[in-house]
Formats: sequence, C-alpha cells, structure tokens
Amino acid sequence: DVLIGFNVISKDGAPFAGTKLRGLAESTGMKLMPDGNFQYLDDHGAQLFSLGNLESAPFSAGEMKNLSTHGVTFLFDVPKAAGGVQAFNQMLLAARQFVGPLGALMVDDNRRELTDAGIDNIRQQLVAIYARMDQRGISPGSPRSKSPRRRRRARRRACFHNEDKRRLRSARRVPTLWRGPSS
Repeated sequence: DVLIGFNVISKDGAPFAGTKLRGLAESTGMKLMPDGNFQYLDDHGAQLFSLGNLESAPFSAGEMKNLSTHGVTFLFDVPKAAGGVQAFNQMLLAARQFVGPLGALMVDDNRRELTDAGIDNIRQQLVAIYARMDQRGISPGSPRSKSPRRRRRARRRACFHNEDKRRLRSARRVPTLWRGPSS
C-alpha cells in the first residue's frame, strides 16, 4: 500500500495543546476514533484520511485536555481512500487549516517544509498511481482495493523477490584470501 503523510510541526518548538488540536480537527469534520486517531469520513462512513499524534501517545477523548504534542501527522492511504485526488486535496486543505492557528509548518518525513511545487509533484504521482489502478480495474476505496488477498499476494511476491536477491548475492560471492584495508 502507498501512504502519503504530512506532518504539522511547531515553528518555534512550543507544544500544541490537545484542546486546540481537537477543536481544529473537529472544525474540519474529523472525528476521534477508538484507535487514537482522528478520521475524516466520507458520506458512507469510509475513511478518506486520518490525523494522528506525531509523538507516541495516541489521542483519547479523556486526555485531550491534558495532552501537549510537538506535531501531528496527516495520513492518506492511496488505494483505500475513495475519491482519489479529491480526497488528497481535502486532506491538504485540512492540514493547511492547522498551520495558521497553530503557528506551524507543514513538513515531510524529513522535516523539510512542503512547497506548492512539492505538493504538485505528489499530486502528479497520485494521478499516475490511480491511472495504473484504473487499468487493472481497481477503483480507489473499492472492496478490491482493500482486499487482504491482494495484499497477501504482494507480500508473497516481495518475499520471493527478497529470497531471489539473497540467492543472487550468495552466488556472486567469490572467495578471496585478502580483501584489503577496510574503510
């Protein structure tokens, strides 16, 4: 599966108050779920994207007033989110609604600020992924896109691929008497 994530982090290192985060999440239409994440759901109750704590503690209704964190993560599960690019744009809009009120930055996993050009690049990659899915008859958010059988096959292919790599590496090994100085 392909996941796209944005982190919203403090510009000055000051933590965000849990009550402020909850208010912002709910104002964008997200609901706190038992798994400790806020989720944005479509009209049929399917998850389009989620919001989690950048730190290890999950969100919980009872602890939001005592919580403080240095960042949150917006996650978009590409094949599973119905709506495709429009759902991605909705997540982007929600993330941007956090930036101003929190005095925050929207960054990637390497903590580099996301630019409009970077976001357009992600959008183009999404269009290509959705085109490949469409060629295979898989609609984003459809039962087939969420099929455990599809994931199991992909994992099995990855295992075989890794096993083939190991065999190739061992076949390439040539005994040497001296390897030279290590660097």
